[in-house]
Amino acid sequence: MSKAYWENRAAQRELESQVIASKYLARMAESLREAQQDILRQIETFYARYVNENKVTLTEARKYLTANELKDFKGIDLKRFREMSLSENPEYGRILNAVSYRVRISRLEAMNLMIEMRMAELYGGPNGLQNYAYTGLMDVYQNSYYKTMFDLAKQGIVNGSVAAITDDTMKEVLSYNWSGKEFSDRIWGHQKSTFQSIRKTLERSFAAGHSIDRTTKVIMEVTNVAHFRAEALVRTESNFLHNLAAHNSYVDAGIEKYEILATLDHRTSDICREQDGKIYNDKDFKPGHTAPPFHVRCRTTTIPWFDEPEYMGGEKRQSADGLIDSMTYEEWEKKFVRKETIHVDSQDNEYKVYPVKKSNVNWTSFMDMTSFGSDILNDVHSNLNEFMNTERREKLFILDKTNGSIKAEIEGEEIDKVDLSKETIKLLKKSAVNSLVLSHCHPSPTPFSRDDIRKIIEFASINTLSLECADGSKFLLKRESMKSSIFKTYLFDSIYDKIYWGVAKRFPELEDENKRILIWDEFLSEVNQEIADCYGMTFLKVE
Repeated sequence: MSKAYWENRAAQRELESQVIASKYLARMAESLREAQQDILRQIETFYARYVNENKVTLTEARKYLTANELKDFKGIDLKRFREMSLSENPEYGRILNAVSYRVRISRLEAMNLMIEMRMAELYGGPNGLQNYAYTGLMDVYQNSYYKTMFDLAKQGIVNGSVAAITDDTMKEVLSYNWSGKEFSDRIWGHQKSTFQSIRKTLERSFAAGHSIDRTTKVIMEVTNVAHFRAEALVRTESNFLHNLAAHNSYVDAGIEKYEILATLDHRTSDICREQDGKIYNDKDFKPGHTAPPFHVRCRTTTIPWFDEPEYMGGEKRQSADGLIDSMTYEEWEKKFVRKETIHVDSQDNEYKVYPVKKSNVNWTSFMDMTSFGSDILNDVHSNLNEFMNTERREKLFILDKTNGSIKAEIEGEEIDKVDLSKETIKLLKKSAVNSLVLSHCHPSPTPFSRDDIRKIIEFASINTLSLECADGSKFLLKRESMKSSIFKTYLFDSIYDKIYWGVAKRFPELEDENKRILIWDEFLSEVNQEIADCYGMTFLKVE
């Protein structure tokens, strides 16, 4: 176990964190490009409508919209933003409320409002910079933590088993205030400053009588700066989270000290050269002072520090789980972090065909919907039962919970699988919170699968999952107080695995292939119940 080993491992892990960041930065760049084009189109439309001698004066820009223009603006231009305001992002509602009840709006104010809403969507929307940044940074932290623990396990420093990272851990990590502001405050600060720069640029352009070509060129420069700032922020945060993950793995492994390891090349900063090789106690860990990042776009990382006798020239210590140096990371992860679920064969010939049954449930007893909506949902369940027992394939419906209207209907190609289409995913993302019921069928009396539950965790629009089984059994999973978030979605598999294997310990029959099928439905029902309890949802079998 030489020092060179840890230096090589640390350099590799830091590089991996930047590769992950690059993947999400590419998506952020695409979102920025689309927003930039939308804003330029808004400006071009403005010029086309009010141009005089190839320019728009500030006086013209500040004129109020006519009655017809104001009507069109509120009835057409704000329509999409009214839909956006139904989401849980308060920024949309704040901007919309600032103008909805005004009777006089200038041309410039109207355009600025459209740009501000587009900027809010860019930073806070489903494909926004904050969403991509959070997801990417969670990827960085998990990858760095687990792989550092893997490196430590390979050297026999820790046992193989590693506790899964929880939702609370990720929330704490992403809210870590190491630079004076939380990450969310910094990225929303970018949104506000970028919008203010665009607004001031437009006013200066109109005041100076600039042509549309000159104006759009300056606006492109402003939005390009936003791209540069977003990249710098994510690169710096990636380095911070990578090193925080490494630090937490040292602490969890009982290692008391760490050493600074700078990337020494022509780009290395003076502060990182000065810090290189310094040794600190874990309790003194303070990013920006005793730990990276020491500056924007920092590439410096750390290695665990041991007393010299512990550098044993390649000799490995035996861990409680035995030597694991022959394992790949993927093999180690499956065995010690994310155990694979028990497999139950699901071939068509193992599923029974049942007599078709009509659904006659008073769904109003289980969710807030009208009698008419309940009748529609019964029709849907009857259709699902018939489809499964005749077509031998899964199928799903998405309904509006309030009026029972069917929003989507998808037929699967297999008996135990139906995939969401791109259009359906778009529907789930854009629909109002708690407005939908997703219903589908199973070929056996088995409750919700991991993938089923993930949908209500991920999509805030789903209020209830309802399930029709081939034998006529019905199950329901209702959101209740649970709120969807990118944290919950990202960490769902870890939480599901923890609950799944905890319940499995109470079912020794799962070890016997002949007995497994007999208790499978009961086993999954208990898994469903504990998942529901964990997230504050309601799970029940509908009688």
